[in-house]
Amino acid sequence: MEFLGAFLDMMKCIGPPLCTYIEYHRKLEENFNNLKRELDGLNSQKKDVEETLKAESEIGKHVEEKIQKVKEYEQKRSSFQSLVIDTPPARGLIFSTTTLIGENTWKNMEEIWAHLMGNEVTKIGVCGRGGVGKTTIITHINNRLVQENGKFDHVIWVTVSQPFDLAKLQDQIASMFKRNFEEAKDQKIRAGMLLRMFEGKRFVLILDDMWESFSLEEVGIPKPTKGNGCKVMITTRSIDVCRSMGCKSADDGRCVKMHDLIREMALYITSMSPLFMVKAGEKLQELPREQEWKQNLEKASLMRNEISEIPPNISSDCQALSTLLLQENVYLKNIPESFFVRMQGLKILNLSYTNIEKLSDSISHLTNLKALLLQYCENLKHVPCLAKLVCLRNLNLEGTRITEVPEGMEMLQKLRYLNLFLLFLEKLPIGMLSKLSCVQKLRVYWGSKTSEETVEEA
Repeated sequence: MEFLGAFLDMMKCIGPPLCTYIEYHRKLEENFNNLKRELDGLNSQKKDVEETLKAESEIGKHVEEKIQKVKEYEQKRSSFQSLVIDTPPARGLIFSTTTLIGENTWKNMEEIWAHLMGNEVTKIGVCGRGGVGKTTIITHINNRLVQENGKFDHVIWVTVSQPFDLAKLQDQIASMFKRNFEEAKDQKIRAGMLLRMFEGKRFVLILDDMWESFSLEEVGIPKPTKGNGCKVMITTRSIDVCRSMGCKSADDGRCVKMHDLIREMALYITSMSPLFMVKAGEKLQELPREQEWKQNLEKASLMRNEISEIPPNISSDCQALSTLLLQENVYLKNIPESFFVRMQGLKILNLSYTNIEKLSDSISHLTNLKALLLQYCENLKHVPCLAKLVCLRNLNLEGTRITEVPEGMEMLQKLRYLNLFLLFLEKLPIGMLSKLSCVQKLRVYWGSKTSEETVEEA
């Protein structure tokens, strides 16, 4: 009995753990499978976490790269202040001109037009004496090209200076492309820059009033070749210039010759009554002799010559003279007081683009004067009193060096056109413009002291 009691006591001690062990052993496989499932779940979570971390790492790197690019753009943006985009240059300019008269004139223009539209002729020359209408015909051609035709990208008009100035010609052509040479002074470099401006463009280049031939390539003008849409047209008084520039003689249709007979006939008719003196562009270095200034002389055109002086004692009796054109005598510096004394009938006086420094006081007594044109007399500093010029309708002082408006301006009650675009103008009398009630077109330099006073009057 004692043994049985002891056995029961021992079983009480080891029974529960043994039962637990037996229970664990019986559920071993089940527990193992549960453990495996949990482990697999943890491994899946681990993989998901790793994938998430990897993705986030890649996104972070991408974001960092984007941030760096933004910083670079920001630095670039701060390196310039503004963006300037050039507007495409216009095809060309439209010029005012006179009506073409005569069947031959129209025939000549149509002949030139046909050569421009064709592919065989690349250089066209229009030659003839001064005053026969070369520039008028070419002006009509220019306007027609700009307005009607889409064959050419650019129509460029340049009046060639006399004497020939290569650098000035380069500047004129570049300005038509709205470009400049900045600091480039070397003519060869400038020529290369011009070639780039012409590159890929179909153009007509009009060189008006050429007195001597020159190399197109030296200027920077591409050599015209058949079929490349590049045309060069010149006007000249010399058939030799026309030919040396590559324009053949009139009989093969490459040089349109304006017949001198037309001009001679016109001069003959006007030499009777009324009397005209037409010596424009004849390279005169002296004023015509006093004997040629006849009493019945009505109009005199001496423009575009090389007259450098007017004799100090000349005082021709030309009371019938109504028009005197002396513009573009660039060497003319002085006009004596006596010259205008007996020209009381003068209505139009054009001294523009001359080198005069002072306008003689005798101008003050030309009471019939309707137009006084002094634009771009760049050395002109003095204009006398204009109070007596009560018939004056057109006064142009643009580009002169005067610092104050002429005395007596308020008396010009018939004035219609007034140009005071003056870089050196220091003051504009308050109230002056309001007294000129008939002015229809007014141009005043804006940006100096004159602007404030003009605003006050307005």
